[in-house]
Amino acid sequence: MERGGRSEKYQSRDKNVAFLMHSTGHHPNGSEIDASIIYADYYYIEALLRQREVKE
Repeated sequence: MERGGRSEKYQSRDKNVAFLMHSTGHHPNGSEIDASIIYADYYYIEALLRQREVKE
């Protein structure tokens, strides 16, 4: 998880306000598929923090 998110393939960098390039908002509804969504960044960072806690 950590190495994949750091790749330029997944980071939007200066292309938009969200950190991640590829996220899914509402798959059953078919909306926000493979989009850069700012609230997905929150869940990604939360997962990284939880992963770090487990390792410690």
